Amino acid sequence: GLLESSARDLPARHHSIRAVFDHSWKLLTETEQIALRRLSVFQGGFRREAALEVADVSLTILASLVDKSFLSLTPTGRYRRHPLIIQYAQEKLSDFPEEKVHMEERHGLYYLHFLQEKDKHLRTLKRKETFKLVDEDFPNIRAAWNWAIRETRADALKNTMDPLTNYFMMVRRLE
Repeated sequence: GLLESSARDLPARHHSIRAVFDHSWKLLTETEQIALRRLSVFQGGFRREAALEVADVSLTILASLVDKSFLSLTPTGRYRRHPLIIQYAQEKLSDFPEEKVHMEERHGLYYLHFLQEKDKHLRTLKRKETFKLVDEDFPNIRAAWNWAIRETRADALKNTMDPLTNYFMMVRRLE
């Protein structure tokens, strides 16, 4: 309601931010709509590899969503979205409950595995670079942990306790 306009001379598609998003959503291809709603499981940003692995979104579709201003690409190679776009896409994903459950599982498993893989490098000469990678994806790792707790995936949590402890020990050393 806060982002609505009372101006009468605007087209209906510009009366609210929801109307703008609804209009823009209709301009997307079905493949782009599916991709955008699946990408809504990511917290904060994500990398191309994660988009492909978790949401099955190709580089071509990512580029198209960047061209249409639904995503932006940072100089470090991460994709980002405006929080209102994330919220809108999450609502769209909620319209497909089975897909939502599937995407949350893929996201959770991907980032728990990601943390395990990066843990190997936290104790090597690549630790600073690895720390930055884990740090920038920490919102996704937190969401993965929350998913594993919610789904009582004790096996996944157990396998990432040591990597998470190592990460936090490194944070303390860097402070």
